[in-house]
Amino acid sequence: MSELVERVAPQMGADTHEIILTRNTTDGMCTVLEGLNLQPGDEVLYTHHEHVAGTSPPLPAMESEAKAGRPQ
Repeated sequence: MSELVERVAPQMGADTHEIILTRNTTDGMCTVLEGLNLQPGDEVLYTHHEHVAGTSPPLPAMESEAKAGRPQ
């Protein structure tokens, strides 16, 4: 996998330490959201155009008292 990251990073204008490969998009989104350290009062915004995989990762954030929802 590290060889793949070394080949892909320059094409994305990134350093190798800025690239992470996950099993799929939902897994990657959940990993990022878990790393945000959301606090009560924080908001996670998404649109009505999201696939269900794009809206389900914020659910744990809502359970941790952060607010998730679509902008009005």
